[in-house]
Amino acid sequence: MWRAEGMGEFYTYLPPYTVPGYEANEVQCDVPPYSECNPDYGNSVGRGAFNFTSGERGTVAMRVLLNDAGEANGEIELWYNGESVVGLGGLIIRDSDEGRIRGLMMQTFFGGKGPRPTFVPYSPVLIPM
Repeated sequence: MWRAEGMGEFYTYLPPYTVPGYEANEVQCDVPPYSECNPDYGNSVGRGAFNFTSGERGTVAMRVLLNDAGEANGEIELWYNGESVVGLGGLIIRDSDEGRIRGLMMQTFFGGKGPRPTFVPYSPVLIPM
């Protein structure tokens, strides 16, 4: 996700650390340079760890390693232009072995104070298994 001045971040919707059994997920609230967790609206993780540049192409890659059921050993990592910029482990992403990654959703919208012209060209999306 990007913020003012092109500040990039990992925006997560992991099970909230406020729910019993998911306390380990609070680790995402302390990722530098800045992180903010909101159990209702999602988590801004590592805000400012990289910057998008207006008018320039950038490559974003993400890795998700599901945790073993009952263990806080899940991982997420984000790369920007080939550099690992945000990564953390010790997460609970699922609570049973039946939890699987079943798809990918990408959204582009301008939130906040109303619509503004926004254009994001997506290149081919690759999902290695």
